[in-house]
Amino acid sequence: MQKIAAIDIGSNTVRLLIMEISANGDFREIDSARVICRLGEGLHNEKRLLESRMALTLQTLQNFRDRCREHGDIAIHAVATSAVRESSNGEEFVRRAREQAGLT
Repeated sequence: MQKIAAIDIGSNTVRLLIMEISANGDFREIDSARVICRLGEGLHNEKRLLESRMALTLQTLQNFRDRCREHGDIAIHAVATSAVRESSNGEEFVRRAREQAGLT
């Protein structure tokens, strides 16, 4: 059976969902997690992601990557909140997520 993981990087919470896909296309949840990182905290004042919030979120992404590896070689798909897209340092966060957690 094929496995796939999704990571949702929200303004407050980072969520992980790992699914198993059967031969007939049915999905079954095999693992999930969530961590409150508050990545969007301070964004309205600064228009930047705070370093402390980015560091916690990046560590969470590394932990989620490791958790995915416990389930074998699976594809990990990550999406990010508008806070990342709208912040002046959002591209830096994405670059660091790629480098530190291996996410695309």
